[in-house]
Amino acid sequence: DFSSLEYARKNVHLSFDNLLLRGSELRNSDWVYAVVVYTGFECKIFMNNQSQRRQRIKRSSVEKLIGRFILYMTGAQFLICLMCAILSGDWTANNQDAWYLAQSIPPARDAVYKFFTWFIIFAQFIPISLLVSMEVVKFVQAQFMQWDINMYCRLRGKQDKFCTVQSSNLNEELGQIQYVFSDKTGTLTDNSLDFRKCAIGNENYGRGETEIGRAAKRREQELQQQIEFEKQAELQAMNSNADNNNNNNGNNNNNNNNN
Repeated sequence: DFSSLEYARKNVHLSFDNLLLRGSELRNSDWVYAVVVYTGFECKIFMNNQSQRRQRIKRSSVEKLIGRFILYMTGAQFLICLMCAILSGDWTANNQDAWYLAQSIPPARDAVYKFFTWFIIFAQFIPISLLVSMEVVKFVQAQFMQWDINMYCRLRGKQDKFCTVQSSNLNEELGQIQYVFSDKTGTLTDNSLDFRKCAIGNENYGRGETEIGRAAKRREQELQQQIEFEKQAELQAMNSNADNNNNNNGNNNNNNNNN
């Protein structure tokens, strides 16, 4: 019966140093107090699944534009069918005595039926086949991207790789970069991030100097300073030699005069 056991209560502050990840082994300890965390609804797998559900499906700008146009055309079709149904009901109400109509329902109900009739007639107004055609075109584009020899990568000692298209939803978005996110170092010295230069393939973007260019300039400046320092040292040595020679010549002249 463990209900009679009593333990001393003490508050303990836990930190990341007290966390044992899955698969860890604790040795040289007879017993430990442990609390299981990040389980159930707080485990990584469940949290990742929840975040994926909240994520919006990635759609290209062309798909968004086509979806917007389809909504506009659906609204236009609805208005056209409504107008045709109202005119049809008005005409039927004014021509109920026509023997060839054989009307057995009131004009208002006939106008409602005629609305759906006109909707079926204008069914081709919305280009549903355009979406299918666009998916076929994207699939063919993905095949050409995988066959492109310019995107072939030759790996030494490993299997060579071609371009692999995981998803063809964003083919037309390739190369259309709007934002560039980058990390930087040196936040203790200067908390600023300025775009200077970027090289993509054989194209250079930006007029600023790169870190390599600045390092090359620093080396040139250091080399120039070293050359100037050596020149100054040589001039000083030549001046000192000339002064010594003049002093020696003066001493020799004095000795000759004394003699």
